[in-house]
Amino acid sequence: MYTSIVFLGLISIDRYLKVVKPFGDSRMYSVTFTKVLSVCVWVLMAVLSLPNIILTNVQPTRENIHECTQLKSPLGVRWHHAITYVNSCLFVAVLVILIGCYIAISRYIHKSSRQFISQSSRKRKHNQSIRVVVAVFFTCFLPYHLCRVPFTFSHLDRLLDESAHKILYYCKEMTLFLSACNVCLDPIIYFFMCRSFSRRLFKKSNIRTRSESIRSLQSVRRSEVRIYYDYTDV
Repeated sequence: MYTSIVFLGLISIDRYLKVVKPFGDSRMYSVTFTKVLSVCVWVLMAVLSLPNIILTNVQPTRENIHECTQLKSPLGVRWHHAITYVNSCLFVAVLVILIGCYIAISRYIHKSSRQFISQSSRKRKHNQSIRVVVAVFFTCFLPYHLCRVPFTFSHLDRLLDESAHKILYYCKEMTLFLSACNVCLDPIIYFFMCRSFSRRLFKKSNIRTRSESIRSLQSVRRSEVRIYYDYTDV
């Protein structure tokens, strides 16, 4: 989940740099830099998540299967609480970045000159892209964190009674479904964000369609030739 959140934040920064700072450092726009940054994000998230798997050493039963903290060792519980704080701070940071980039891009497009129609239309497309990112972020991740953060603090400090704690728990589980839906939306976002990838995909699909039509036409011609020879032999 938080890997997707980080990538959405990086996409918004990329759109901001391409619209507001188009003549910046060219190395930041290279494919190599993008690949290295993506690998670093995946490695960092894997390193943060791996202890949660390793430090889970309690046999699950019907009594403790509903709360993951009951399946962890004491060190695992402390690590889980620390990662919860880190993930919450990461979510807030990406939220601020998304809103800041969207406001900056909108203001820049509003102030840009209307004489350059092609450039302004291109910048409007970037603005639409960041709108899609913000909409997906608010739809998929905001409801979950609005429920998870109070649930986590109430679980640690026992500030709420048992009934309120259960309500937060069920709300957290229901909004977790929206976060899982982001897995289905990510390929669509990346498809529309990357024009070169979409063009190559359409090009390959057109080539495949043409080759299939040529093959079908050749098979029809062969069948016609066979029918002709069979008719002449008779």
